[in-house]
Amino acid sequence: MYVVLDDVAIGYVPMSIDDIVKFMPEFFDDHVMLITIVDSDNSADRLRHAYFKSMGVELENFGDAILIRAESLKNLIKQGWTMDGFDEIFLLKEPVVAELPVMRVDFTRANFNECVPREFTQKFESLHASRFLADGSGLNFACEPELADRILQLDRELLTDTNYLKKGTTEAAQVADSTRPTRKKYLPLQPQ
Repeated sequence: MYVVLDDVAIGYVPMSIDDIVKFMPEFFDDHVMLITIVDSDNSADRLRHAYFKSMGVELENFGDAILIRAESLKNLIKQGWTMDGFDEIFLLKEPVVAELPVMRVDFTRANFNECVPREFTQKFESLHASRFLADGSGLNFACEPELADRILQLDRELLTDTNYLKKGTTEAAQVADSTRPTRKKYLPLQPQ
């Protein structure tokens, strides 16, 4: 489910950023990525983590956030980029020319189906963002309505993919078979 505000679909699904990277990599096409939170941490030092450097990604400072240009982002996705959860990224169509102030508001724990915080729309607009993803207890997203429809379709497909749900039910299994975090933890509890 999503709402459309100023031609931007804003919503929530019980998924992760990794699901979008794995199953909808085109979501990132022709955009630069602004990483504002990694694993609940918004410090620039954490954002410059050796992980990105080890993948040959050129990082640029953008206030307290990190900017990854379109070509580096494309290579990062091809190399199997993953996030740990509780991450927040904004996608911009145009490379940033000047540094803009980045508001330190964390949307990883919000549920945009319940409420779209005013601070989010202010930040989204001030950054001239065209897409957004934040995960923690599910995935908040903002994008074109056509992409939002595809995200909802992917959510339905993953919920019915029992092989996907069975993979990586423990952290060790996730590491061993290189699966993304499973959706099993997001399924609602069923009465016994």
